[in-house]
Amino acid sequence: MGCSFRAIHQSLVNRLCITLTKANNSKICESMVVKFTFIE
Repeated sequence: MGCSFRAIHQSLVNRLCITLTKANNSKICESMVVKFTFIE
């Protein structure tokens, strides 16, 4: 269950990442990915 939750979380982060990258906020994206990596 933790594995699937993490996969869903990762897809959400990736979507957010794409949206922020389009807005030229790649640094925010990177920091968010790091934040979400610690949540398990």
